[in-house]
Amino acid sequence: MSPSSPRPAGIGHATLINALGTVIPGLVMVATVPLYIRSIGEARYGVLALLWLLLGYFGIFDLGFGRALTNRFAALPPGARILRQRTFWTGLGLSLGAGCLGGGILYALGTHFSDTFSLVGPLREECLATLPWVLVALPLVTVLSVLSGALMGRQAFVAMNAGQAIGNLLFQLCPLILALSHHPTLPALVPAALLGRAVSVIVLGLACQRLIPLTGRPHFAAQEIKPLLHYGGWVTVTALAGPLLTVFDRFVIGALSGITAVTAYTVPFNLVNYLMIFPVSLQKALTPTLTAASEPEARQYVLNYTRLLTALMTITILLALLGMRPFLDLWLGPRLAPTTGPIGTILLLGIWANALAFIPFTHLQCRNRPDLPARFHLLELLPYGLTLWGLISAFGAEGAAWAWNLRIGVDALLLFWAAGSLDALRHSLGPAFLLTLAFVLTQLLPYASFLYLALASLLVLSTLWNSWVLLPPHWRKRFFHR
Repeated sequence: MSPSSPRPAGIGHATLINALGTVIPGLVMVATVPLYIRSIGEARYGVLALLWLLLGYFGIFDLGFGRALTNRFAALPPGARILRQRTFWTGLGLSLGAGCLGGGILYALGTHFSDTFSLVGPLREECLATLPWVLVALPLVTVLSVLSGALMGRQAFVAMNAGQAIGNLLFQLCPLILALSHHPTLPALVPAALLGRAVSVIVLGLACQRLIPLTGRPHFAAQEIKPLLHYGGWVTVTALAGPLLTVFDRFVIGALSGITAVTAYTVPFNLVNYLMIFPVSLQKALTPTLTAASEPEARQYVLNYTRLLTALMTITILLALLGMRPFLDLWLGPRLAPTTGPIGTILLLGIWANALAFIPFTHLQCRNRPDLPARFHLLELLPYGLTLWGLISAFGAEGAAWAWNLRIGVDALLLFWAAGSLDALRHSLGPAFLLTLAFVLTQLLPYASFLYLALASLLVLSTLWNSWVLLPPHWRKRFFHR
């Protein structure tokens, strides 16, 4: 089917499934963060957030095999059952071994964590007591990546999202139950959270056995190691540089402004990142299609879905900008809302640019050019680090938000350029102007004033019309024929 024709039903269906698999844990996160902060305190919550960031970052020890399996499975013909099985076992075995190695390295480095962030007293002792758990945690993370990547390559989106959602729910709820039961210490919370990851491994492993499918004894495919390492190597570089560019800000904030400032930044950052549910869900759904498409078809997909994301994300971000401060007042209360609100509104501008960049990023990886995003991330490291340090020193956590926005904007331009799709951005100028107006409005007027509400209503109506016009014509016609 030509990408200029109405959307393939499979992409829309898969996107919805992926979104639902993320929305449910996201709603639980929104509900549980205030309970976490009240039950374990801001400082302990900040330490817990940094521990999960470290584990996420060291997830690079899956060596990119999760993404490589997605790409490889999507490219294999349907009848290549034996090769698919052997490719799976090869990727899983190498990733598990690397995860164990990474766990040992993280354990060895763990003693420096409390010194870097000046933890003292019971909190320092708790942090050190949790270190042995990283030996288990990191192999779980790397295995999860491979299992999810294999299922995505098989377009088994229901099974993949069910396993991930169950694990994510337990990851959030099990520690909270302990915290509310008067066990708010890190040595109790961390293993409780890892229980959720272990359940995900079991559920996704059973799904892989049925849907790849896996029969007989495990066998390695020596001929698959080189292509997996080549593709996965560049994905690993992206995974190595990407988290540095994304989470390094919290470590700098902790070092320069203290651990409570990490909480003030992390809470709105995590909140606004849930607006990436649709772009991430669409990326997963598009990956097998873009991998199998011809180059002209792939470019047309990039153009169409960039317009779709621009239309949907502009109105979404605008509503979030206008509602951020009143929502945080209700959600977090008057003590945290004044510090988290300004950070959240700043970050929303970067979220919009980041959402659009997902399309060319996916295009490059699906066309066997994972090296280009990786090279861009490496080039951004030093300028971003210097900008981040300078802006945090001058403006605190709000400076970190502006530094992140600047880096995201540059990265998006580079990705569209590398994908040969800069012309797709011409539709984004009007939406960018509307979002800028909304941001200025939130800075100048109190959200309860009549003038704020009147101007906000005008902006919403203008953006709705602009988003409708942005949709490709054949999709607008499809809407009326449903």
